[in-house]
Amino acid sequence: MIYNNKMTTRGRITIPLQIRKKYGIKGGTRVKFIPDEGHRRIFLVPMTRKYFRSLAGVLKPKRGEESMLESLVEEKEGR
Repeated sequence: MIYNNKMTTRGRITIPLQIRKKYGIKGGTRVKFIPDEGHRRIFLVPMTRKYFRSLAGVLKPKRGEESMLESLVEEKEGR
């Protein structure tokens, strides 16, 4: 579904209720704007608990790989 909104002169936009409910966006929720210069689009990503939980384990090393965190610690300590 596509929603059309107008930006105010102060740079504010209204996020439709259906979208706010679906993505758990409430008053005070921080959002990240990610520009896609090549396609002239702007992505809005709500910084909610659900979003941060979705990132859990992203940096976990795969079987047989070295931990990125351990590598950084070793590099910093000069090992």
